[in-house]
Amino acid sequence: MPTPSLFPTGPEPPFDQLSPEAKFNRMGSWFLGNRGENASIFQNSMASIIKNVQAGRKVIWPQDAQTVTAEMINSPEFQSSVTYLQQCLEVLAGEMSLSSVPFYSPRYAGHMSTDISLPAVLGYALAQQFNQNNVTPEASPFTSYIEYLAGQQLCHILGFKLDPKLGKPAKATSSDQNEPFGWGHITADGSIANLESIWIARNLKYYPLSLRLAMHDNPVLDFVASTFRVKLCTGSEKLFCACSPWELLNLEPSTVVEIPEQLFKRYSISSDALSNILRPFSIQTIGMDKLNAAFGITRPAQYMVSLANHYSWPKGCAITGIGSKNLIEIGVNEDIRMDIEELKKQLNTCLETQQAVFCVVAVCGTTEHGAVDPVRDLVDLRTTLAAKGMSFMIHGDAAWGGYFACKYKEPPRAGEAPRKYYAFSIGLNPWTNTQLGSLREVDTITIDPHKSGYSPYPAGALCMRDSRFRFLTTWTSAYINTTGADYNMGIYGVEGSKPGAAAVAVLLSHEIVGLENRDQGGYANLLGTAMLTGIKMYGHWVTVDLLSKRLLVTPVNRLPVERQDGGATDAQIRAQKQRILDDILRRPNEELEADDDAMRLLGELGSDTMINAFACNFRVKDDGEVNDDIDSANFLNSRLYDRLSVRRERDFVNDRPLIINRTEFKASAYGGALDAFKQRMKVKPGKEDLVALSNVSMSPFPTAGDFLIGMMEEFRVVAEQEITNCLVRIEERQSIHGFVLQGLHTDSAHLVYLPMFHIKNQQRQLILHVSMQLEDSQLEKLKSASAPTAHTSSNTLQGLMTLDDILTQGSFCADIYDGLPDTYTSNESVVSNVKFKIKAVRVNETLSRDKLSANYPKATPFYLYAGDDGVYNLDHVLTKAPNVQLSAAGIDVRLDSATPALDPSKLYKVTLDDYMEQLMQPFSDAGFFVRDQELNVTVHDDAKVVRKGTVKLSNRLSIDYGFLNQEIAADVYIVASDPASGSDPQDHADDLVTAFHNGNIEWTDNVVVAFGKYAKEIGNPLPDDVTVTLGVPESLPGDDARFAIVSRFVCKQSSDPAMRSLVWGQEWAKKFTEKTRLEYAGST
Repeated sequence: MPTPSLFPTGPEPPFDQLSPEAKFNRMGSWFLGNRGENASIFQNSMASIIKNVQAGRKVIWPQDAQTVTAEMINSPEFQSSVTYLQQCLEVLAGEMSLSSVPFYSPRYAGHMSTDISLPAVLGYALAQQFNQNNVTPEASPFTSYIEYLAGQQLCHILGFKLDPKLGKPAKATSSDQNEPFGWGHITADGSIANLESIWIARNLKYYPLSLRLAMHDNPVLDFVASTFRVKLCTGSEKLFCACSPWELLNLEPSTVVEIPEQLFKRYSISSDALSNILRPFSIQTIGMDKLNAAFGITRPAQYMVSLANHYSWPKGCAITGIGSKNLIEIGVNEDIRMDIEELKKQLNTCLETQQAVFCVVAVCGTTEHGAVDPVRDLVDLRTTLAAKGMSFMIHGDAAWGGYFACKYKEPPRAGEAPRKYYAFSIGLNPWTNTQLGSLREVDTITIDPHKSGYSPYPAGALCMRDSRFRFLTTWTSAYINTTGADYNMGIYGVEGSKPGAAAVAVLLSHEIVGLENRDQGGYANLLGTAMLTGIKMYGHWVTVDLLSKRLLVTPVNRLPVERQDGGATDAQIRAQKQRILDDILRRPNEELEADDDAMRLLGELGSDTMINAFACNFRVKDDGEVNDDIDSANFLNSRLYDRLSVRRERDFVNDRPLIINRTEFKASAYGGALDAFKQRMKVKPGKEDLVALSNVSMSPFPTAGDFLIGMMEEFRVVAEQEITNCLVRIEERQSIHGFVLQGLHTDSAHLVYLPMFHIKNQQRQLILHVSMQLEDSQLEKLKSASAPTAHTSSNTLQGLMTLDDILTQGSFCADIYDGLPDTYTSNESVVSNVKFKIKAVRVNETLSRDKLSANYPKATPFYLYAGDDGVYNLDHVLTKAPNVQLSAAGIDVRLDSATPALDPSKLYKVTLDDYMEQLMQPFSDAGFFVRDQELNVTVHDDAKVVRKGTVKLSNRLSIDYGFLNQEIAADVYIVASDPASGSDPQDHADDLVTAFHNGNIEWTDNVVVAFGKYAKEIGNPLPDDVTVTLGVPESLPGDDARFAIVSRFVCKQSSDPAMRSLVWGQEWAKKFTEKTRLEYAGST
């Protein structure tokens, strides 16, 4: 049966009679184009729409007078309003053109978004002018029918039987002619469709219990109770009232929805009468708890879904009262597909313990991996369990993968050659083909036209194999004794008002592009061509290490050679990568098409549905050892996401060679699948989560020419730039070190190191007791400083030291500043070139990740230590990241009278009695750590002597949330290598400071790249002999080189992602102030 259509014929010749080149050409007419190539078609079509809208308004009640008169139009008030409208449109159009995420570009590969089809855009624009509300046919007579027809088209490609009376009015028939057929409707999105499917499964599961309760409590059904029989899922029949609660909970879905019809056939009970009888006992009236109590059900029914599920599933279970705790997540295999063996175990446990299951969800195209769950095995498993007395619904969450079902092909018969696909469009891999072909046997399916249907938002859809399921999402009685099209779309489902324009957009796109099944028509070709894009991008990801000395990319989806029994050697993997590079990526499509071996390999690559999830790693040296630290790999992937996404007001799209997405693999969820992935990445196994990336290849056009090759080369450049940041984090180098100066007393003090959790150079909690030589004038300056900090200094880069160098040498020179400096210069310092000598190392603890605690301490710990004057200081003990550095000098310690006195020469640990650190983390406000605050404490020493008392804080406090937790912040070295050039590094350092202070550059940027661009923009480009590096240069220049150093403290910004997102959102508010709006209007 062909796909039902609103229009009689399509363009000639039919799509499937075109040559591959002609198909590609026709495809070009379906989109506006990344450069707006089809703008004239769009403009002319919009003009035609406006003309027809105006003509339509003129023919309705033509005798009525105009409401907008010529006098009104010519008035200054009218004209000024129109002018202001044009100005506002200009502002919005300009800003959206520059700042919106460019989904239309082939370079966009972040989410399930791309250039939407031109027919869909025009259909939406046309219908929007009439503002039809598909809540009821009274508000949308025509668009309600269009929504019904679009639903039937979706049912068709999913394999559901179509309404046999399609397009015919409903009429009474003999009930034995009623054969279930499919039904679908448009929703706002896939989340709504999933929620409706949960609503259906919940109501259907409890419908028999409600009826049984009604028969018991309502005497009007007494005459039914003794004779009404039902078919159990095992195939046998039984008196309904004699069924156990377990048997009633496990009636097959088709049996449950047939009950109203059976009651009508045998007892002439009308649907209205039945609805009125059941209403007081319905789950929608009394809820699950009362029904469970009435039947002694103590184990709540469960939902089951792969752990790679969409966030709408726990949401939906919470909303429907099932509870997210009863959503059981099933593990996945290495291909991120549901582990069918684990599912079997879970279902068999439920069978043994008689715990009902509402539904098992098969995800057909996971959001972040494109994986398709084993639908075929799941359907067979349900059949097996039904024979044992257990039944449940199956839902296909094909929000992403649903449209791919139009590419399903019956497997070739024995002796029949498999279909040969031309290079522009490829077919489904055998696994995906089998699973999507099995969707016809599930009960309900979510499918999103605004994803792989190339329609605009909002347009999700829910389709069902048995149209009678729809009555479970409404308060209206089920119709009995009728077939035919039901166009009353709005009464079913969660939504109230809904735009008829969405349905028109979907239908017109189906009609023009061509939605057919069995891999025919335009949609099948469009998706097949986009799949080729995805597979070629997979090929580029997997072969990156053949072209880069530093970068490695590991896709989630394994190479064919890695999937073979026993795995593969490194040599075999490298050989297959080389073949992909030579035989697929470096050949034009026309040549590739003629190579059967290459085409066979092509069909074995990539994910189930053109989403490539992958993770990057790096070599520490060119062609050298691979980084094995998961934290460093996570940082690289996070940095690449920052560089290759558009989230901030100042993000410039043209700086991004492509746009990708970020995902995360939780170790607690992905378990062994993640362990295997980490092993392939060559990082150490462990309990850490993994940050990964993904691209969704929806555009059909990048496969033409060398576009992908150039784009991937640009990606490698960005990645290798970010690897330099990774090296700054993991390599200990000579550098400048900063300390808080505590308890200054004539010629001695304590220095509390300013650490960073994520930068190896600063991964130390260090407290030094030091002496220094100061003149009286210098001492007075320091005493007047409100927040003195000391930073090591050197006249040459060769003179810089590591922390271990400092501790070994026992002395060092430093400049002292009031506060944290922007640059390390004597002009900014209070006192310069002070020589410190280490008297004692009070604390020296590494902050490397593998040495930190897994949990925050219950009580809040501090180090307590006294200076030469006997006055005590505090520094917060850092046990786990993220954290806060809290330091206090000159505190007043008072111990209980019965407590032994403290020894000023010893180091103590203090815990706060009234503030529990594990409850305060992550810190956002240390409100207890303020001047004159008195804190109850417990003091501990090595001898296990416990003392009780209080400490009172002074005004000498140092609090740091930002620098300590920064993922990447390091001193920036600006070096002029040629002494004769006249280049002034300090001049450029001042520019960089200004850029940081004005928000033009942040640590989340690649500072070196961003500063090079900024310097050009302000007209002070970097000379050829000037280099900028984050961290001290790996290759140190000569002693005569001039340099300036911008400190890691120049920019204090939150390391918390949620806070950064809030700040980025505020950037828009700053941009569109009242003054800015007026400036925009004036410029327009």
